Amino acid sequence: VVVGDAAITQPVVFFSDITSAASADVEVNFRVNMTVQDLSGTFDPASDWIVVRGNHANIGNWGGATQLIEETGNPGIYSAWITFDDLPQNTALEYKFVILDGGDPNAASWESSANRSFTPTGTEPDLLPPPSGNGYGEITPDLVYFANITPDDIITNDVNVIFQVEDTPLNGRIADEGYV
Repeated sequence: VVVGDAAITQPVVFFSDITSAASADVEVNFRVNMTVQDLSGTFDPASDWIVVRGNHANIGNWGGATQLIEETGNPGIYSAWITFDDLPQNTALEYKFVILDGGDPNAASWESSANRSFTPTGTEPDLLPPPSGNGYGEITPDLVYFANITPDDIITNDVNVIFQVEDTPLNGRIADEGYV
């Protein structure tokens, strides 16, 4: 096939449209609030696991089970620091939180919300452990509720609450003594 007589220069393109070969070593603190799931009965902290799965081998390639542990002093908050070597800079890495019923990787209840993501830039601070760091820049995504269901989502309408109090003993004391 003859294209023409003139030389043609094509722009350089990278595999999968990754625009930079620069990479970053990062550690990410995955954190999820499971209090609503616990109260609704869809998560039993005594037997179920909460894990993170995503599009990287360190978080299971969407099928493994990297378990998060309940934070000391923060009941219902589960987290784990996970390290990643040579992640492409400015390229999002997607993940989701998943409940494993009884810790069984084949009995998974995925978040119904959209995939979450973080994007390493190569400028993340290296603060763990103090004072000099460990060679990994830290990324700390916001603490989120599982499937983005918050306590405000449970009761969505005004609720009338009636408190009933048995006051017979009080009335008897007032009748006997005249005061309380």
